[in-house]
Amino acid sequence: MKAYLDEVELAPSSDTIAAAIDAAREEADRRGRVVIEVKADGDPLTGAQLAEPSTESGLVSEIRMRSADPRHLVHETLLEAADALEDSRDEHSSAGEAIQSGEGSAALQRIGSLLEVWQAARASLDQGSALLDTDLTSGVENAEDLIDALTAKLEELRHAVQTQDWSTVADVVSYDLEPHASEWASLLRAAAVNAAPGDQSG
Repeated sequence: MKAYLDEVELAPSSDTIAAAIDAAREEADRRGRVVIEVKADGDPLTGAQLAEPSTESGLVSEIRMRSADPRHLVHETLLEAADALEDSRDEHSSAGEAIQSGEGSAALQRIGSLLEVWQAARASLDQGSALLDTDLTSGVENAEDLIDALTAKLEELRHAVQTQDWSTVADVVSYDLEPHASEWASLLRAAAVNAAPGDQSG
C-alpha cells in the first residue's frame, strides 16, 4: 500500500488505513498542520471511517491525504458559517410562515435545514477554539450572552417541535432566531479575525 500526505510518500507502520492515517497525522503535526482529507483508492473517507479507521491489512492499494494550516482552516470555516447564517435570514421568516400556514412535513424539513445551519455555526466556533486551543471569542463584545441565548433558544425550539407547539416553533424561528442570525454572523466573523493566520493571540 502506498500512502501520501500532500503528495509526499509516507512510511506507515503497516499496510492498513489506520496506520496510514496515523502516519499522516504525525507528519502533519510535526509541520504544525492538520489532516483535512483522506482518500482511499480515490474515494473520500468520512464519518466512522475516519473516527475508527480500518486496521485490516490490504484493503486498499493507495491512500492520499491532504493537510492544511489549522488557523487558515478555522478562519475559512468560520467565515463560511457566517455566510450561511446571513443567507438563511429570509428562510427563517418563510419557515415560520410555513409553520403557521399548517404546511406540515414540508415546513418541518425547512426547520430541520435551519437547525443544521445553526448547529454548523456553533460547531465551527467550538471546534475551532478546541483545535487552536484558544478562546476565539476573546475580546468580542457580548459573545457569552449570544452563545447562552442561542443555546436557550435552540432548546426551546427542540422542545416546541417535540410537543408539537407550532405557535412557539413559528415564533422562535421568525422572531428569535432570525435576528440572532445577523448577530451570530458578526460573532463568527470576529472569531475568524482572531483565528486568522499570523494572529498569535491567546
